[in-house]
Amino acid sequence: MAEKLVLVPYEVCTAKKPVFYSLSPPKISGNPFCCERAEIFKEDIEMKSKKSLVLAMVALFTLALSATPGRGVNFTLSDGALMSLDWYNRNNYYPPPTATVLERRNTRGPGVEFDIHYPGNQAPDSSLECVSSKYGGAGTLVGIDISTYDNFELKFTLLSVNGIVPPPSAELYLIVGSIIDIDSTWGFRPEVIGFAPDKPTTAISSTSTDVERIGMVGFTAYIPYWWPTNNWDPSGSTVTLRVELLPAAVAIPEPATVWLLTLGGLALLRKHRT
Repeated sequence: MAEKLVLVPYEVCTAKKPVFYSLSPPKISGNPFCCERAEIFKEDIEMKSKKSLVLAMVALFTLALSATPGRGVNFTLSDGALMSLDWYNRNNYYPPPTATVLERRNTRGPGVEFDIHYPGNQAPDSSLECVSSKYGGAGTLVGIDISTYDNFELKFTLLSVNGIVPPPSAELYLIVGSIIDIDSTWGFRPEVIGFAPDKPTTAISSTSTDVERIGMVGFTAYIPYWWPTNNWDPSGSTVTLRVELLPAAVAIPEPATVWLLTLGGLALLRKHRT
């Protein structure tokens, strides 16, 4: 497949050969390394000191973070990971994009709905990046090992504009993409969705990467203001966009997963002590 390169104002849109990568939640059971450490923890806990219990908690938490992820075809974001995206990445552009997320909803079933407000239909009011980033925000997903994976995928569905579902004749186009680190920068594979006769309302963006650990991950959604057909309201629009994982992909675990693994491990250690 030919390589694809798209450059647009305010966004970095680069994509390499289409390959895929995955990231699974770290697992403790069935890992010889974990079993070996569990024996060490057991001996420490038998000392019945608060110090040894604290050390066991720290070591088990570190072990959960560093457990080798399973290999898969690609990786995606769980609903919990999508809910943790909290950075607009504005400091990397001039002038900074002004679109914002008004509300996000973790609905029943896969996916998170984002209400995105675009103040206008021209730059910089027409662009949004919503990510977990090393440049700002909580950085919940930063540092996760993705060295065994090739691509990052998300599914996008345009649900409504200003609370209604416009007919295809409205010709409202939106470009979306799954953002991930590429080389020394970041990028995404752009896909076009819309309420239009020639485009679907749903698309999957699959972006390749070659980094070891996540520095930035999330999505972008922007109005192609430079297109000849720009029917978006110049006074602003609010778009409801559903972003969801790919069923065939392995999801990055929800932020609480590692803590649950740690608590579960401690429960097992206490059980062995009795």
